[in-house]
Amino acid sequence: MKNNITELKLLLYITDYYQCFRRTSVARIMVVEDTIFIRTKIRDSVIEGGHVVVGEAENGLQAVNIYSKLQPDIVTMDITMPLMGGIEALKQIIKINPKAKVIMLSAMGQQMIVLDCIKLGAKHFIVKPLCTSDLLRVIDEVLENVPIIPKVAAVAEIKTSITAFDTLKTHIVTGTFIIEFLEPFNLKSIEDFSKVIEEILKIKPLNIVIDYKDIEFISYPNLKEIDKILSTVRDIGGNVVIYSRNNKFIGFIHSMKLNQFNNVKTDY
Repeated sequence: MKNNITELKLLLYITDYYQCFRRTSVARIMVVEDTIFIRTKIRDSVIEGGHVVVGEAENGLQAVNIYSKLQPDIVTMDITMPLMGGIEALKQIIKINPKAKVIMLSAMGQQMIVLDCIKLGAKHFIVKPLCTSDLLRVIDEVLENVPIIPKVAAVAEIKTSITAFDTLKTHIVTGTFIIEFLEPFNLKSIEDFSKVIEEILKIKPLNIVIDYKDIEFISYPNLKEIDKILSTVRDIGGNVVIYSRNNKFIGFIHSMKLNQFNNVKTDY
């Protein structure tokens, strides 16, 4: 029995070793995050993906100092931190190495800040809450120099046509469309939403983030109409993420059991 257990452990170790080295590229990664449990999650996710964590920092000042010594392949950089924030740390790191590969970690509501970071030299971004699969996908894309703005010309063409609405706000951040519903919610909100979706269906791959913010109630007929509109995004293989800060609203839309509202997130 003891020998069988030893053989099983050896088999698992060999499998883990193979998983680590079968990927096209293993990266040396530095994790910069002031919240310890998020930093731990990122570290565990990176290791799970077969990469190596070579350093950690809890603020931008530490990040710049550690980067200059270790020169990691990739840095995951939080935006809001004490002493020195992620934006200033990004600037300093780009000065040290103009080819540095920095992935920014943002919260909902920081879309325009993320866009500024991309202009400053960041290679990609991830919106919190973190998902291991998304993090590893972004790391692979950065390693392989995959462009993060799909169909740039098409996005630029429709950018102005989806911003002139009173009932909702739209942002475009590196190929992801962020749509914020504003109060009071009414039939005009649905009409404007339908126009926005109609315009952006031409973009592939299409990623949409819908933020209901603090809206407390939307009638069932209106929710059903929104569900119908969102189904057109799903039909073309698009991805929809829904956020809300209002627990009453979240409970209400879950009770409606509509297809597009199965996964509503509260973390920003």
